Amino acid sequence: MKQTTVIALFGPSGAGKNMILNYLNDNFGFHRIVNSTTRPKRDGESDGVDYNFLSLEEFSAAVSRGEMLEYTSFREWLYGTNVNELEKNDINVGFFNIRGIQTLLQNTDIKIIPVFISVSDKNRLIRQLNRELEPDC
Repeated sequence: MKQTTVIALFGPSGAGKNMILNYLNDNFGFHRIVNSTTRPKRDGESDGVDYNFLSLEEFSAAVSRGEMLEYTSFREWLYGTNVNELEKNDINVGFFNIRGIQTLLQNTDIKIIPVFISVSDKNRLIRQLNRELEPDC
C-alpha cells in the first residue's frame, strides 16, 4: 500500500506559508489541504478555499467523531486537519503549527515532510498589516 505524503509547511504568521502552498499547488499540481478553523473569515477569504470555517460545535463534533488527523488551538481559535482532506495517491501540501506536525509525525500511515518557512520580521509585519482591514498586531 502506498503511504500518503504530506509536505507540512510551518512558520510564524506572515512568513509566506500560504503563498508557497499556492505556488506548489499551481506549478506542481500537489493537492492543497484545506484546514479547518473556528476563527472568523478575514477579508477576501472564502470558505472551502482558504479554510473550512466551522463553528465551535461543528469542530468539536468532528473531533469527537475521530475525523481530525490533528488539531490545536492558537489564540482563542481552533485549527485542524480533517482526514478527508488528504488524497492518498497524491502529494498533499498544507500549513500547520508545530504541535500539528508533532501529532502527524506519530501517524505511521502518513509520510510527513516538515518545511520551516522564515522571513524577516519586517516583511512579516508588512504582510500582516496588508492582509486585514483592522489587523491584530
